[in-house]
Amino acid sequence: MVHKTMDAGKGHNLRINLYASIVGVTPPRITKRGDWMIAATLIDDSCQKPMTINIFCKRQDLLPKLVWMGDVIRIHRAVLEVRTCFMMW
Repeated sequence: MVHKTMDAGKGHNLRINLYASIVGVTPPRITKRGDWMIAATLIDDSCQKPMTINIFCKRQDLLPKLVWMGDVIRIHRAVLEVRTCFMMW
């Protein structure tokens, strides 16, 4: 699902290109900064777990039309940010 670009590395943002199937999507909403956002949960055969991608646009009509589970989405040059969760007992 994720392929590193040649210029990714120290001092650069990791940019990815991917094709994946849509498992779920949130309804469009406005962020605190005034942008429109949807979150899509994606999966493909190379993943163990689904991943979530946040898509931002200045106008709602520019957001991708993600309607059906199983639709395939193609994304180019997305910035990758990995978040880890820690649980404390």
